[in-house]
Amino acid sequence: MAADTSTLSAALKEFYLPAIREQLNQKTKFLAQIERGSEQVEGKQAHISVHVERNGRGVGSRAEGETLPTAANQTYDTVDVDLFYHYGQFLISGQIVRAAKSDRGSWLRAAESESRGLTNDARRDVNRQLWGTSNGVIATCDTTSGSTEVELLATTTATQMRQFEVGMYVDIGTLAELDAGSGGPVYASKITAVDRDVSGGTQSITISDSISTVASTDFVARAGSGGSSASTQRELTGIQTIVNNSGTLHGINSSTYEVWKSSVLSNSGTNRAPTDELFEEALDEIDLDGGPLDNIQAWTSPAVRRV
Repeated sequence: MAADTSTLSAALKEFYLPAIREQLNQKTKFLAQIERGSEQVEGKQAHISVHVERNGRGVGSRAEGETLPTAANQTYDTVDVDLFYHYGQFLISGQIVRAAKSDRGSWLRAAESESRGLTNDARRDVNRQLWGTSNGVIATCDTTSGSTEVELLATTTATQMRQFEVGMYVDIGTLAELDAGSGGPVYASKITAVDRDVSGGTQSITISDSISTVASTDFVARAGSGGSSASTQRELTGIQTIVNNSGTLHGINSSTYEVWKSSVLSNSGTNRAPTDELFEEALDEIDLDGGPLDNIQAWTSPAVRRV
């Protein structure tokens, strides 16, 4: 009988190529842009003084001898930026620290690997928050009952679905229940599967806990991170809140100062394909309202970019 891989199996070695190949997308492009102009702050709040109104009464043209314009003043206000805190924990055993002490036993050091991985995970979540609506909501539920599969609204976008990953823990509930940090149909349940079929409108997540009833008034948020009111907000103030053209942002009401409103080309809420003319109009609006643009960057989702 000829020797083959079966007869010599006990004598054959297994060959491992060096290093670990990363299969997860670790990019945080938007966060990287924000960090380029960030400031290190301490204390309870960060305060920024802003110029919000001109001297509208003290300027005017007059003929010789006429009464001069009434003296007035510039108007300033203070932006009050709350500080938000982001945490991460990892757990390793003493045995794995010893077993992965050097390259003889492992391609990585356990503590270093977990620390670096946790940092990447936290940065990915902060990047999501920067795009978000500030209340922790990732997606809105559709009506579901008696199942571990939670259906999401048909309008849920591919960008939203990419925020869900197997192994992630989520809360499901109304905004009030997310504010409380507990309660609701589901609290701190693990995602076991993600259906990203946005083309068919059947997108959903499967969780480890069976739910009784989830309504279209319920939302999905990262476990423990949801909160919509000033006293319960846990996540960063996202760009979708910042670019709003109504309401109060960082203590300043846009109805009080017109300059605090964003330039919004909403088309009365009806979507339309992006065109060069629309982008030109948006840039012109920003230039007229806020001054020259030194560094023009457009940020959007892949779905919008492909239109």
